[in-house]
Amino acid sequence: MILTVQGKSQARVVIDRVRVVTIEPRRVPVRGTEVDILCGEPFEYRYLEANLDRSPPTVTSKTTGSISGEPDVRLDPAKFPYQVAIDEAESFVVSAVVSKYDVDWRIELDWSSQGRVGTMVIDDEGRPFHTTSSSEALAKCVWADAGGLIKEMSSGCSR
Repeated sequence: MILTVQGKSQARVVIDRVRVVTIEPRRVPVRGTEVDILCGEPFEYRYLEANLDRSPPTVTSKTTGSISGEPDVRLDPAKFPYQVAIDEAESFVVSAVVSKYDVDWRIELDWSSQGRVGTMVIDDEGRPFHTTSSSEALAKCVWADAGGLIKEMSSGCSR
């Protein structure tokens, strides 16, 4: 998910921390088909990886390697704090990683501005995000953004 934070006025807002909170209970992974879509062009962003297998989840900044098989991605380390205002925004990609469970979760962003502090909850319009491990996947289907199945990266898919 892409998280973009921007202020509502010229006043500087400091983003002190981004954390991930799981909502219990954790369940066994869903059985089904893993689907991935490769798309886009080379881009740059601050990448945070949330390990949902841990309790509490850990959030780390990833700075090497590739994401979902996308080789043309530049990963910039996330180093808090960040400042935002109405004319300055910061964007993060928060990637939830889980290998053991089926998990509901949300993001909490700690901020401060002009002597005030707070926590903003980021979720799916009032509902938690939902991520399941692919350990129970019966098939893996990888699609190009143009709509074609990438056979060499897929297994157990029909089409």
